[in-house]
Amino acid sequence: MSGDITQHLLNHTEMVAAFEKYKTNIKVTRERGLGYILNEKSGLYTASNETTSFAHTLWLANFLLYAISHGVTSVTVTQSPHSPRALWTPQEGLSMPGPRVLAPYHALSFFHHFMHNVYIGENFARILDTNSSKITVYARFRGNKPTNLAIVNLARYEGQGERQGVEISIKNLDKNVTAKFARLYADAGIAAAGQDANGKDITFAGRAPMARSVPGHMYGESKWEYVPVEDGVAKFVVADSEAIMAYFFSP
Repeated sequence: MSGDITQHLLNHTEMVAAFEKYKTNIKVTRERGLGYILNEKSGLYTASNETTSFAHTLWLANFLLYAISHGVTSVTVTQSPHSPRALWTPQEGLSMPGPRVLAPYHALSFFHHFMHNVYIGENFARILDTNSSKITVYARFRGNKPTNLAIVNLARYEGQGERQGVEISIKNLDKNVTAKFARLYADAGIAAAGQDANGKDITFAGRAPMARSVPGHMYGESKWEYVPVEDGVAKFVVADSEAIMAYFFSP
């Protein structure tokens, strides 16, 4: 399992290679004015051992962003209550205990915030080249100005030892722009599976849905952070096994 997680889930390069076979069909479909949908049987999930840990959360967040940036209009992710990579388990008595929210679900909140308020004629997203199998950066633009930013750090952290990170600089911003961001985060890194599953929290913007103690409600306090924009540059520090989603806006 350890090798599978690093090789498959926490490896952008492998996901890109698996996606390559869809690009021609996506191009032809979009040229005909149609939307292209990937479903759960697309074969892009390449780990031989399924997992419901935060590693899958990060993989799914990165995959959704990559797919949208390459012309996919919709992705149907797994929702079989018998699969450990489902979004949630609705009730007791199935092959897995329930009800509970599973790790992959948290990627959807992250992705939703990145994609909200899509304007007609606006590119869904662009992937920015980092030349890395562990760090991916995506942005949405209005004209040539970024409005939304997502950074996914797939470097492995399992809750032990010092947590490293990476600093990403976004340049050519207007001087009056404010940068506000939130984290897709787990203290335990990829050892976390969420409060319902193993008691180790996974949160986005400080909050998470919970099925067991308070069904249908969020727990945690909302947390958004700000970074200064100096000389048109905003710098974000993203920890290993973490992702951030940022907005750029004028006061």
